[in-house]
Amino acid sequence: MGGYGRTKGRFADEFKDEAVKQVIERGYTVADIAKQLGASAQSLDKLGKVAVPNATDREEVELKDVRRENLKLKAELCRVQEERDILKKRPRTSRKSGVRYAFILQHQDGMRCSRCVTCWV
Repeated sequence: MGGYGRTKGRFADEFKDEAVKQVIERGYTVADIAKQLGASAQSLDKLGKVAVPNATDREEVELKDVRRENLKLKAELCRVQEERDILKKRPRTSRKSGVRYAFILQHQDGMRCSRCVTCWV
């Protein structure tokens, strides 16, 4: 069997990578890829077994990144919830009608506004 991508009885690295990618990512069977590429199913199966740990290593790194981001987002959520709770508990004096304009009433004699007709009463 003369195989595409073979050099001195060994497969070229690009050939190995592409074959493994087709099996793992695209979902083809090892036998189908072996037929297409003119190689034995056993040799491609060995390549797949060698490449799978690399895929799981990548997945572990991604999982660690996701966990790290999850912890960061949980901490931020906790901080934002505390801020919200503090704002909910603040005194509501600014909403009382008597207090709302108290500053203006206290200081209306010392300051005059030429545009405001109500100040010149």
